[in-house]
Amino acid sequence: MDKHWRRQMSGSISITTSRREVSKSLASSSRILSAAWKAIMRHLSRRAGAARLRELDGHELQDIGLARSEIRAVAFGLITVSNDRTLRRD
Repeated sequence: MDKHWRRQMSGSISITTSRREVSKSLASSSRILSAAWKAIMRHLSRRAGAARLRELDGHELQDIGLARSEIRAVAFGLITVSNDRTLRRD
């Protein structure tokens, strides 16, 4: 009788443990998917910003202190334009 009871208890403990592991893995999968979605949206937003800057002509780019060759770097945050119109490498 005692052995049968222990077998039932060990089975329920392993089931509980596996449910916890499943919920943890689902939570980590959710975090991974969320981070991937945010990264994709950030990339698309930066690409859209670069596209908008490419629509400007040379004079408009010069007015904001950019050269056409710097558009991608600025859009992706590799360099920034400060208020005094100088480019800073970050």
